This record gives sequence, structure tokens and C-alpha cells, in this order.
Amino acid sequence: MPEPQLPPFDRASKFEPMPDVELNPKDEFWVDPGKLDSPS
Repeated sequence: MPEPQLPPFDRASKFEPMPDVELNPKDEFWVDPGKLDSPS
């Protein structure tokens, strides 16, 4: 059974590029990884 023909994947025209963000930036929502495992 042949696979269906898909149109070429044109990512650039449909989606905005993702902004460069840090994963855990030290802002008002910053979580200290050292405090996650310890009981509060």
C-alpha cells in the first residue's frame, strides 16, 4: 500500500520562529532547584 503524497513541509511561511528564552531565568518566577527536594 503506497504512502499518501504529502505536500512539502513549509515551516517558514506558516509559523513565527520561536523566541530565544532561558529555561529557568532568574526573574520573579525563578525557582531555586535546591529547594525543590527539601520540605518547606
